[in-house]
Amino acid sequence: RQTPAWPLGKLRVENRLCAVGVADLRFSPVETTTYLRAHTGAALSDDMALRLQKQTEGWVTGLQLAVLALRQNIDAQTLLGHYSAFVGSDNRYLLEYMVGEVLAHLPEAILRFMYATSICARFNVALCQALTGDDRDSVKGALQFLEQANLFLIPLNGDREPPPGETSVWYRYHHLMEQILVSRLQQAAAPAVIVDLHRRAAAWLGEQGYVEEALDHLVGIQDWEAAARLLTTELSKLLDSEDRRAIDRWLSFFPKTEILKRPGLLLMQAWSCYFNHDIAGLALVLNRIEEATKSTGFDHHAGLAPALERQQEFDGLVTLLQGIVAFWGSMTEVAIAAAHKALRLLPQSNASSFYNAFFMLTNAMQIAGNGDEAEEMLVQAYRSEQPKPT
Repeated sequence: RQTPAWPLGKLRVENRLCAVGVADLRFSPVETTTYLRAHTGAALSDDMALRLQKQTEGWVTGLQLAVLALRQNIDAQTLLGHYSAFVGSDNRYLLEYMVGEVLAHLPEAILRFMYATSICARFNVALCQALTGDDRDSVKGALQFLEQANLFLIPLNGDREPPPGETSVWYRYHHLMEQILVSRLQQAAAPAVIVDLHRRAAAWLGEQGYVEEALDHLVGIQDWEAAARLLTTELSKLLDSEDRRAIDRWLSFFPKTEILKRPGLLLMQAWSCYFNHDIAGLALVLNRIEEATKSTGFDHHAGLAPALERQQEFDGLVTLLQGIVAFWGSMTEVAIAAAHKALRLLPQSNASSFYNAFFMLTNAMQIAGNGDEAEEMLVQAYRSEQPKPT
């Protein structure tokens, strides 16, 4: 299991070394299907065989454990579990092997490290520090130990160099090791400890811009308040890029009852309606925002991110959307008034929203018969954006 302490560099230079590693021994999907059908006698479907191959990642011992379970007449769907996981309702063979052959021989400090980091689909040194509270050298030492011992730790950068934009190597556990570690963590740790680990992971990931991964952790522990704060911090970026797919996807993580409690999420839902050209839906959501903010004891800033905590900016975004509803409802004068108000409230740094308000204003002015004034406003705005001569 471990690399032998031999003069490998010298042997490699002399062309006397042939290395056979984990990747070479991994079963392909075809080999997995052939092996399972030959040793179980079960009529496994191609889909079931492929799912087992993905879960075991071609690890032969994992496939042997699956064969043992299938020979005991354990249903293949039960073995795979409800979420296509090899650790299903009957996982005694895998658990016995992992605990007896792998985990039982590890130092306590390494076990604690593995349990804490198992909650993340991937991790690097800095994220491990946030999860464990250990210093950088201790974390690097733990990762080096696991890597050298071939303990199911997989570097996600095969060339050992971080990809563009990254500052460190990322790792993950083999799927089966991750499932066992998570299972053992749930058995050994108090629920509050596990919740704290997820919050630590979410805080670090959110700060680094890995919003969706952070959101996964918060949704998993149903910390809707923290998830809402995280999500609405991204609203300005999403509006500037008009990324309606991201808005829709992230809103889908929340139960409707949680969205209705939080003006920040309702505001995102309103922009989703706008980007999807659903003006009727937009009007409905704006009414919900108005009703919610008038409710007794309702926190106007609940679920709002720091970038939106100022009531002025929040009101500017709502006013802009109200103007859009008025514009498409042929209430031109109402749209003009709303656009003027939105431009006073919105910071120009909020580029997409600010210029949406500006162009709505000029379009409404043209419809109202003030075309010359609207044209002059557009010309002045264009000139103000041109680079000054040096």
